[in-house]
Amino acid sequence: MTGGDGFVGRAIKEFLADQWEVTAPGRRELDVTSRFGIAGRFDHVLHAAGLSGVMESWQRISDFLTVNVCGTANALEYCREHGCSMTFLSSYVYGTGPTGPVSESCTPAPNSPYSLSKHLAEQCCEFHSRNFGIPVTVLRVFNVYGPGQSQRFLIPSVIAQALDAERGFVEVQDLTPRRDYVFVSDVVSAFASTAGRPGFHLYNVGTGVSHSVSELVRLVLRQAGVEKMIRSQETSRMNEVADVRADISALRNDVGWRPEITLEAGIALMIESFGKR
Repeated sequence: MTGGDGFVGRAIKEFLADQWEVTAPGRRELDVTSRFGIAGRFDHVLHAAGLSGVMESWQRISDFLTVNVCGTANALEYCREHGCSMTFLSSYVYGTGPTGPVSESCTPAPNSPYSLSKHLAEQCCEFHSRNFGIPVTVLRVFNVYGPGQSQRFLIPSVIAQALDAERGFVEVQDLTPRRDYVFVSDVVSAFASTAGRPGFHLYNVGTGVSHSVSELVRLVLRQAGVEKMIRSQETSRMNEVADVRADISALRNDVGWRPEITLEAGIALMIESFGKR
């Protein structure tokens, strides 16, 4: 697995270590922008390394393309040379057009350098699978969250503000966007359910339900048992998507996968994890 020191990478090691033998180099051990030089024999590669962050991608376009696209191409070349299958962790690539639950048949329309880099990497995956016979599964993971996630992301940021006894309010950029939040253990189970399938496959990984930032903040405050003011900067990101919801019927129909952790339960687990830091 690449990206072993990342948020999802750490979760994969935690949840699957008792089932699989996992080798998970982090960024210090493996530079994905260069050809992989990993010793050993592996049956499957989970490519989870990459740059993330929509806002940051606008400032580092070439870096995001280099790491996320070329890094994926290098992972695919490793699989071609060593005869192993691969899973690629992608993201939401459908742009601002879709309304309602979006399925994998919806035409991608990347609306940020980050989503562009993910979509180009997906195309590399399909190309290598079709032309070289590499079994590849692409997982379009929607808004993943869970214990250990950086406070650069919305949910851990809101929880940190809610639990800060010296802070009298929770502040966010915009209260209106709706997102499909999927707990990290459900992403792990989606990976485990699809790894090594023959051919090329592409699946959404979400819950099929969206929540506004306002709903999310109120839920965090309720789960934390605190009352605080909610402030909004009332600024939206460039090319903001109003409502993001995944149609997860393909993954459910093909392998029987369903998300198990509700947003309420996931936030409770995250609040508990904050108390252990």
